[in-house]
Amino acid sequence: DVLQCSGIERGLAPGKPYIAFGPDYSAAQEADEALVEAGYETLLYKTVGTRATYLTETLLSYSPQSIAYVVLHEAVHVHRSRRGYAIPYAMEEALGEVVGLHGAVLFAEEVSAPYSASAATEHRRTMEAIMRHVNDLISMSATGRRASFGWNKACKELSARTSEGGTLIRDRFDYPITNAYLLRCSTYHEQYFALQDRLETTIDDTLASYINRVFVQLDGTDLRSAVNILGSGKSSL
Repeated sequence: DVLQCSGIERGLAPGKPYIAFGPDYSAAQEADEALVEAGYETLLYKTVGTRATYLTETLLSYSPQSIAYVVLHEAVHVHRSRRGYAIPYAMEEALGEVVGLHGAVLFAEEVSAPYSASAATEHRRTMEAIMRHVNDLISMSATGRRASFGWNKACKELSARTSEGGTLIRDRFDYPITNAYLLRCSTYHEQYFALQDRLETTIDDTLASYINRVFVQLDGTDLRSAVNILGSGKSSL
């Protein structure tokens, strides 16, 4: 899986809460150890998902519905970049999740085996259940409840849920629950359900039209303004 990834550049990613090392795992591990020694909480995260969507052994080991999800999620980033829209990073990642999970179901409905609409639907529901669980932990952390019994119980339940999931789910969620873990998850999942609500209530049921409307509506906004737009229930979305 060690490839030259054009979709990830090493260094601090502008506007994004992480440092990218591409395929250089030893450099990432060294940086992680240095940050931990300096007193920071970290998340050393490995992913097969980049804009390039290389066909690596890890990606191809995923279930068909997981592969479709990854490809469609990354396609959102490519589409946004090529169209020149500028939307908040957290909104772009959450939109990728919506398109990836719902699009995988639609794709499976249009093609034959090995893709299964029922399997893709179950995958979406499992991912959404984990997202809700993580969002609860984010809320608990933000309100100072990390020392409570409820926090420990919720962490154990999340670990059990992710360990029982498929390979992609373990790769996405099965890490120590630190502030860095919650920060990463918040980027992908806090706005997911607001964006999903817009998809489910839109008059035009084509996924492509929905994506473009979101880009147009949120173009040039900051995260707070984008959240307000979603919360306002504007019909243009």
